[in-house]
Amino acid sequence: MNLQWLGEVTLAMGDYMQTERFFTQALEIVPSDDRVAKARILHRLGWLYLRLGELDRAENDFQQAGAVLGAEGSGEEETVAAVAADALDGLAQVAIARGDFEQAQAFYERAQLVREEALGPSHPETLRSVVNLGDLAAAQRKWDQASRHYQRAASSLNKTVGSDHPMVAQVARKLGDVALARNDLEAAREAYERSMAVSERLGDLDDLADSYEALGRVAVLSDDGGQARRWYERALDIREQLGERRGVAETSRKLGRLALVRGDVGEAAERYQLAEVTSEEVGNRLGIAESLIGLGDVAGHAGNHQEALRGYERALLISDELGDEWGVATAASRMGAALVQSDRAAEAVPFSLRAVAVRSQLGESVHRDLTVLQHQREVLGEDHFRQIVSEATDEGLAVELAATLDGLTQAEE
Repeated sequence: MNLQWLGEVTLAMGDYMQTERFFTQALEIVPSDDRVAKARILHRLGWLYLRLGELDRAENDFQQAGAVLGAEGSGEEETVAAVAADALDGLAQVAIARGDFEQAQAFYERAQLVREEALGPSHPETLRSVVNLGDLAAAQRKWDQASRHYQRAASSLNKTVGSDHPMVAQVARKLGDVALARNDLEAAREAYERSMAVSERLGDLDDLADSYEALGRVAVLSDDGGQARRWYERALDIREQLGERRGVAETSRKLGRLALVRGDVGEAAERYQLAEVTSEEVGNRLGIAESLIGLGDVAGHAGNHQEALRGYERALLISDELGDEWGVATAASRMGAALVQSDRAAEAVPFSLRAVAVRSQLGESVHRDLTVLQHQREVLGEDHFRQIVSEATDEGLAVELAATLDGLTQAEE
């Protein structure tokens, strides 16, 4: 049986340990002169490691895929160009994960040039490069720029492939994401419904599940938890039907959060436990960390702060090892809040400071963490709090933070 095909099947299912085994075995037996096949397998291994958060290994495999291809030619220019562009896309994804958006843009633009020269500017694969540049802009919260890229891709796709194509559904969903980021819930809902309609006509269950989840996010922001739950459960049914275990874990976490919000601690615990176990089974350490944060939230909601701290601490360790800044910020933030609730305010301060620092670098709001720091200052007293901050950072930052917290206090008054 074709080992690469088995690798693709297990990758789609989210069974990453099996995926690695099949791709590695396929790489060992591929003919030495079949450079395209070898590059494809290396690219897929790179994509696997990217999903697992193992950025160095991902980067190495993407680089090897490009190196294997060497100079274009040998009567297979289009095939070589396609695989070479895929490898450049992979390197861009690694750069994004590291927060190096300038390097990511350079890789994406090189990939776009390769595709345009080999396939033309209106080919769906070339338009995928346009979408990738939109994704990069969105990652930097440059919503106008992202929208322009997505609109360009949508317009060209409509002319070249018509309305019933998987990329049409994907681009519509991305336009919905932009609308959601702008808090235009109605525009987001309409875009997601367009995406859903295309996926339904095509019978594309994977994309359909993505649309259901997107509509679930709109429902959450519309304070309609019941409708959000229905959308997420429809998505979960598809994930389970497809055997897509990574997706099962992700959707289970969303349902766990909804259950916790409505106060159903028992269901929330079950959802997060399923997500953790599934993530462990497929070797998805990012998913494990996110599930542990959820389980920590459940424990904290039930008043078990020590259990919550154990979950957050494990999540922080994994996130640190993987270089996942979002995970670091989230776990550190939760640690800071939980330690205060456990009457360990002095230990809490460095974690809250770290959350503020990382969130600031990511361009995210730090208001909640500043509020926690403000509470820590009240518990510890001005002098003790400032001493801890000075030891964790420096005197200048301690003074700056004191002024920020003073301003926050005045605003509340």
